[in-house]
Amino acid sequence: MLIELNIQVKEVHKHIDDVIKRIDDVNKRIDDVIASMHTLTLLFGGMFATMIGFAIWDRRTAIFKAKEETLKELNKSGEMVKVIPALREYAAHHKDFEKILRQYGLM
Repeated sequence: MLIELNIQVKEVHKHIDDVIKRIDDVNKRIDDVIASMHTLTLLFGGMFATMIGFAIWDRRTAIFKAKEETLKELNKSGEMVKVIPALREYAAHHKDFEKILRQYGLM
């Protein structure tokens, strides 16, 4: 009877050890999945940040080129050179406008 009880206790211990091993395996798999999720999150975050950075760089480059070409065209036609003297002449007769030009350093 005692021998049978010892055998049963040993079998129960063996089953408990098997269950503990399975739980450890499941925990390892969960840890692996979480590590993969962290990696994917970092990967997509990096891709998103790179995409935003490229969009900002592209817009700044396009705006700079457009501004450069606009100024080139304005200077080529010579019309812009005539605007400031015309504004100064207009300001000579309108004191409010003269005050605004002085405020912006154009008088």
